[in-house]
Parts: sequence; C-alpha cells; structure tokens
Amino acid sequence: MALFSKDSTDESLNRLYAFTRVERYRVAGKLVDFYSTKPLPPNMGLSKQRSLCADPKEKLQVEALVLKYWGRNRKGDLLWPMHWSRFQEARGRARHVGGTWEEWYVQNYYMLSWHIHPGITGIADLPKEAFDYFAMEAFQLSTDVVVDSYSILGRELHLAKAMPKWVDSLAFLGRVIGMALVDKRLQSLGEPPRFRYLEEHEKGVA
Repeated sequence: MALFSKDSTDESLNRLYAFTRVERYRVAGKLVDFYSTKPLPPNMGLSKQRSLCADPKEKLQVEALVLKYWGRNRKGDLLWPMHWSRFQEARGRARHVGGTWEEWYVQNYYMLSWHIHPGITGIADLPKEAFDYFAMEAFQLSTDVVVDSYSILGRELHLAKAMPKWVDSLAFLGRVIGMALVDKRLQSLGEPPRFRYLEEHEKGVA
C-alpha cells in the first residue's frame, strides 16, 4: 500500500500482476523438478503444474515479464524476483516509502526476527522482564504501522471528504493503547472506567 502510494503511474499495478504470474510459474517449476525423481504422494496432483511448465509459450511470456520488470544480473541471467516491486530487500522498500518506515525497519526488524525464528539470539542472558519490553515494542510498532497505513489509504481514497471524523479517528487510533493502559491502571487504584472505545449506539451490536 505504501509503495503504491509513491507511484503515480500504472507500473506498480503492472508489476504486481506480472509477479503473480511469474511466481506461480516459478513455484510450479520447483515442484515439478522436485518430484521428477521422487514418487508423487497419492493425495497430490501435479498435472496443472506440469502442463504449465511444459508450455513453451508460457515460458517465453514469463521470461519476458522477468526481463521487462527485473532484468538480468551481471552474468546475464534473469533476475527472478522475490517481491513484486523493484526493491527486492525490505529495507530498500522502507527507504523508498520514506518517512519513518526505514527507521522502523532498523529499530525493529532484527529484534522481531530474533523472536520469530528459532534460536537463542533474542533471549540469551536477558531477564524475564525483557519480554514485557519486547511485547510493548511490538504493540507500538503494530499501532504505528497500522495508523500510517490507514493514513496512506485515507489520502489515496480522499476519505476525509467522505468521513467528517476521519482525521479524529486516526488520532484516536494512535492513542488508543496508551489510553486503555492508563484507564486500566486507574481502575486498579479504585477509579471508575473512563475509556470508551465504542459509541453508545455501537454497544451490543455484533
């Protein structure tokens, strides 16, 4: 969404469609190659993938798309893409979007990767209280990214013109976690709940 907002042409849309076709062809080839020397499981069929890979016309058209949008490497081989955009690395995409996106990447990518993928890099020699910090960082990052994405969507679709409270709603989303935590803390001290997420007319609506 953020990358699309930076493109005033049809290139991103065309790249997205091209990548979909290229990726399906590439993955079909991986499956066909893998099972070319192995027995196929009884609950698995590869007739469509084999037909796709055996079609010389499809091969030429797919390779033409790769050449058009992603080109060749220094050796002259086709650069088969791992992402639809011209930025194959996540940091490159974040840098292109601008704003705080690259900063979010640098601050959070590696830490979150350590905790998502197996290994002890992210937890070795850390106190158990550190997990509260990691959770807080993850929730804050999610909020920031979602709110910024909504902001991009609203700008692209001119939602402020259709929804009079759009700007206020975005500001509310940016503060919602903090307000909920403060309200819970006040309740633990004997204060009545004050934070209200739903409007009166929304309560009880499934």
